[in-house]
Amino acid sequence: MSKVMTFQNMILAISVLYRTVYYIQYHGIASKRIGVFIFVLIVFLGLGSLFYKLKNKKNFGFILKWNSLMAYVVLSVAAFLPWNSISAKFNINHKIVHQIDVNNYLHLSPQVYPLLYENLDKIETQILNHQSNKVRWIGYQNIEEFKHDLDNRARVYLIGRRNLGFPSWTLADQKTVKKLKTNLKEE
Repeated sequence: MSKVMTFQNMILAISVLYRTVYYIQYHGIASKRIGVFIFVLIVFLGLGSLFYKLKNKKNFGFILKWNSLMAYVVLSVAAFLPWNSISAKFNINHKIVHQIDVNNYLHLSPQVYPLLYENLDKIETQILNHQSNKVRWIGYQNIEEFKHDLDNRARVYLIGRRNLGFPSWTLADQKTVKKLKTNLKEE
């Protein structure tokens, strides 16, 4: 009986994965969709260990130890990936330009702001194409509004970085500060 239930849960996890892939193909990547992928990966590993436990008659301690280790490894690897950059690059180059949530770009880490400055032409295309949608969910009518908000967020970030000392320094932040100063001087 429990093998059947485990198989049913595997089918449910596959359906969640399928719907998430569909949303990404149509609407782009968002942080919660990345979280769903990570969660489903952990679920697949957990269900796999449960199948192994049932087949080899292992105890609950095996499941607890194995699943904890797998969750720790997956979350540790996921913590090292630059998800904001991955998301921004994917969405900027997305094929269905009228379905991308342009507002989300400004909710990403400031490390992606230089990438946004480099791709303002693509973002403008997304804003203009979004206006043809029956239902509009982005707040920008044109690229000037978006750039104005991007400039403001970049300035706030730069002001905040001035007050931080050495313990808060990172190479990524240093590169971002340098690029943002260049982008804001070009105005």
